[in-house]
Amino acid sequence: MAAVLERFAAQARAVVADTMAMAQAEGLEEVRAEHLLLSLTRVADGAPAAALAENHLDEALVARVVRGPAPLVDDDDRAALGALGIDVDDLIARLEDGLGSDALAPVPVGGVRRPRFTKEAKKALEMAVRTTTGRHARSITTDDLLVGVVRAGSPGVEKVLAAAGTDADHVVASVARLGGAA
Repeated sequence: MAAVLERFAAQARAVVADTMAMAQAEGLEEVRAEHLLLSLTRVADGAPAAALAENHLDEALVARVVRGPAPLVDDDDRAALGALGIDVDDLIARLEDGLGSDALAPVPVGGVRRPRFTKEAKKALEMAVRTTTGRHARSITTDDLLVGVVRAGSPGVEKVLAAAGTDADHVVASVARLGGAA
């Protein structure tokens, strides 16, 4: 993995570092492909950021789908609050909009190990390398990383894309049209 990371441009390396830091801070044992997508919404600029925005993939939405409200409330709580006229999803969205997407994330308990990449996350990185190779480039950019993440076919990423009302083909087309890799 270290040899591959040497090929990453500074911003793409920052995305991977942000992903690892976020996973470690949340006490996660695994880094999934959707965590890479979440970090792309936080770190990327240029064509990838524009492609994310064009496809309604902002940090709040991706974080909400990746983390989900499940740890905060269960079905009984949701039903009870709904009976009082409180929309839990709207409340969570408002809190995250005001306080940041990680404001409601669980606080890790000590002794967290360094998270490992899942097969889907490794495949996303592999797809980024393939995208770079297809462009005959030496350096893996955030454009390549975004294309790799959405092309890898991870169920978690597909869930995020569906929640945003888009799919991998639309994101890849956006990156290509906006001047990035595809």
